[in-house]
Amino acid sequence: MKLSAMERLLVLGLQEIPKFGNIITMRLVQDLFTRVSFTEKEIADWEIGFSDQNGKGNVRWNPSKSQEVEIDITPGMVKIMVESMERAENLSINMVPLYDRMKALMPEEPK
Repeated sequence: MKLSAMERLLVLGLQEIPKFGNIITMRLVQDLFTRVSFTEKEIADWEIGFSDQNGKGNVRWNPSKSQEVEIDITPGMVKIMVESMERAENLSINMVPLYDRMKALMPEEPK
């Protein structure tokens, strides 16, 4: 799945992602974060940086240099992200398109 810099930051910032769980869940979360994290090359090439404005941390990057990156997201990772977004009570409007993309990847549950 191709993810933009913003979408990757949204995944990394999911508040409801499991922080505790069984070993399978925690390995999936760890692997997900590793896959969506930025490489040193991306940080340098895209001019990714952090600024603190009014006590609010902001990540910035050069949109003209960043690009979508193909990231292998497993079905288990998709399930964790969708369930986390469905539990969250503090999602921003920026999360809706990402949720819709992830939800579309989930298999339909039997009725």
